[in-house]
Order: sequence, then structure tokens, then C-alpha cells
Amino acid sequence: MFFGISRGIMSLKFKFGVMQGRLTPIIENRIQIFPKKNWEIEFQRAKDLDLKYIEWTLDYDTFKYNPILKKSGINKIRHLSNKTSVKVKSLTGDCFMQKPFWKTHRNNKLIKDFKKILVSCNKVGIKYIIVPLVDNGSIEDEKTEKSLIQIFKKLKTQIKKKKIQILFESNFSPKKLKKFMLNFDKSIFGINYDLGNSASMGFDVDEEFDSYFKYIKNIH
Repeated sequence: MFFGISRGIMSLKFKFGVMQGRLTPIIENRIQIFPKKNWEIEFQRAKDLDLKYIEWTLDYDTFKYNPILKKSGINKIRHLSNKTSVKVKSLTGDCFMQKPFWKTHRNNKLIKDFKKILVSCNKVGIKYIIVPLVDNGSIEDEKTEKSLIQIFKKLKTQIKKKKIQILFESNFSPKKLKKFMLNFDKSIFGINYDLGNSASMGFDVDEEFDSYFKYIKNIH
């Protein structure tokens, strides 16, 4: 996971971090999952590895237990971050992929959960919320795409107020992703670029960067 990207392949400047759950024993054969029993340990382990950031992971199956959504948990996160100098600057919303609110008409509760996440991220100091438009969250037709765009445009003011940026991770082709991003204010919305996903889909990195490099804020 990388932060702080600047243009020019040979002059890229990165800040390195780790996805939550990668520094503790694997749970249920999932390498990307909130480690509810060991999340506190990861701060010290990240420090020992000279990593500066942890990317928080939020799943719906452990949503109500996640400390980032509780006052006491937020205080604990801040304490561990100050103690180890390991910051939490981004959150991967796997919960959005598990229950994509842009794919259902009865989405009031899911959108309410999103707003709750915004508030918590602001309190922790998180800058980026990653919204995965892959797997179950994929945009498969024009109707779904229009629904997502409409919802996020309505949420724009609240997102901006909380000083958060929304980063989409998608399986769109470079041209399609560039066109998709033109619907959004690039000061609030950007791209999380996943190297593995792009390679598995056979995309050309030069074409990708030529199409939408200016939107990329985070790399997996």
C-alpha cells in the first residue's frame, strides 16, 4: 500500500504502509480482514518493520464490533498511533463491496452506515475511504452506474465537510475509468490503483497512467 504519489514514473515518491490483517495470523483463510482479536498488535509490528501507515479494513460481518465505530475504540486507535507513530490514513470499505448501497433500492440503512463511517474516519484522521467497485460491488450496467453517481453526488457536501476523499477501486478499462471519473469533483473523489487487479485483467500500465494518473491517490 502506497501514499503520496507524484507524476513521473522514475521520480515517484511513496509513503509505505500495510493493509490491516497482514501482520497477524490469517483468519478464515482471508488475508484481507479486520483482525478483531489482534488489531492492537499490528501497530507495534508495523513500527518494528519501519512502516508508517496502517490501512484500516471494515467488514460487515464484524461491523458492529469494529473499534473505529466506537468512541472508546477511536480513543484507543489514537493512543496506539501516537505511541508508535504509525498513522491510519486510509480505510478499505470491503463492507461496501459486501453490501453495495448503489445496487439496492432499500439502501437507507447502508447509506446511514456510510455516513457513520465518514464521522469516525474524520475523528481518527483518516483521509481516504476506498470504495471497491469490484466483485460484488462491480458496476455491470448503466443503471447501476447512474445510481452510484447520483448517490455520491448527494453525499458530496458531507464528504467534503469531513475532509475525506473517496477513492474508487474498479475493474473498468482505462478509457472507461477515465470517463467515469469525469462525473466527479477530483478534489473529493479519486482512484485507488490496484496493481494485482490491473495485471490480472491484462491492462497496460502506460495506458492506465496516461488515462487517469491525476486521479490516483493510493496504490495497492
